[in-house]
Amino acid sequence: MGIYIIRNGRFLPHQAIILTKKHAFPDFKLEKIINAYQKRKLHNVKNSIWELEVHPVNFCQLKCNGCSYGSRHSGMVINFDRLIDLVNYYNKSDLKTIFFSGGGDPSGWNRWEDFVERVEHNRSWHIGTSTNLYNLSNMKNILNKIDFYQIHVVGYDKESTIQECGLDVFSSIDNNIKTLFERRKDNQTITMKFLMRNQNYTELNYYINYLEQFDCDSIVIKLEQNFLENKTLNGAINLQQVRETLKGSHILSKYDYLLDNLDDPVFNNPIPRSCYIAATGLYALLRTNGDLFPCVASPYDNKNAYCNINITSDYSNHLDANYYDLKMKNKVCPLKACRHYRFDSIIENYLNNKERRLEDVNELEPTLL
Repeated sequence: MGIYIIRNGRFLPHQAIILTKKHAFPDFKLEKIINAYQKRKLHNVKNSIWELEVHPVNFCQLKCNGCSYGSRHSGMVINFDRLIDLVNYYNKSDLKTIFFSGGGDPSGWNRWEDFVERVEHNRSWHIGTSTNLYNLSNMKNILNKIDFYQIHVVGYDKESTIQECGLDVFSSIDNNIKTLFERRKDNQTITMKFLMRNQNYTELNYYINYLEQFDCDSIVIKLEQNFLENKTLNGAINLQQVRETLKGSHILSKYDYLLDNLDDPVFNNPIPRSCYIAATGLYALLRTNGDLFPCVASPYDNKNAYCNINITSDYSNHLDANYYDLKMKNKVCPLKACRHYRFDSIIENYLNNKERRLEDVNELEPTLL
């Protein structure tokens, strides 16, 4: 049985090609947000966040091409005790996931083992991270405690890695990735991600050959974009050549689905009436400096923060949905830079009775928003 190809479907991320196995397929469906929205908003579940995203550090040893954070690194590390206090606060509700991302590279955080030790006995939620895995030493003793990984692939050999991130670190990162796969447990999910740019897309076949050796649950090949200015940066990429490269690769035999959203420019989508993610309180983003935000793109304006956890332990404003929905509308926010922007469109259609008969919605309980 061959791979099932879906083009221009409603999937995350936009302007990407995704290879995924059947069990991981629901993670990419936009409709998964309706499940979370129903349970939180329509079932009157209060004081309840679905996902907390955390930037534990604001530094990274690599200087990767296309990294939107590279010019904004401050060297800051999150206040560990205040993070634990916030986690304990959300742990009283039906928290689903804490996801460590950047900012900087989360594998550079030297409190991984301390964090897992503090929360492991009292958690029913998932732990995930997005990382280049350069600093495996900080995580080596708790690798199998993390439920899902998103690994950023910065090269397929020594030369390509130097070209992409400026350092000769291929051997180190390659060994770290292999260690992760060797130690993985059956219930752990690993996604490999590759940022495809004008300068490297002709090397896609080499990246695919490199990734083929790993038993990934999914592979995401994402086009480079400038989210803050709402514009694409990949005009020189021949999308048909990308498709032909994948079509001729043996890697397709390892996956059940190929999701082709290369022609999906999110910047052309209409703006929803509301930032439903912020209004419902489904999600919060904690930046390294302690600022707590209601959606993934809201840090574009620091005034969108709920509070700073280094200053206050009163997080109750998070629950004032009407206030923050209005506040988000009155502050500068690059909505089209936001993956939640696409969720908002799905929720809006749902509220307009256009999505009431979605199949298998109840089975699409997401870990990540």
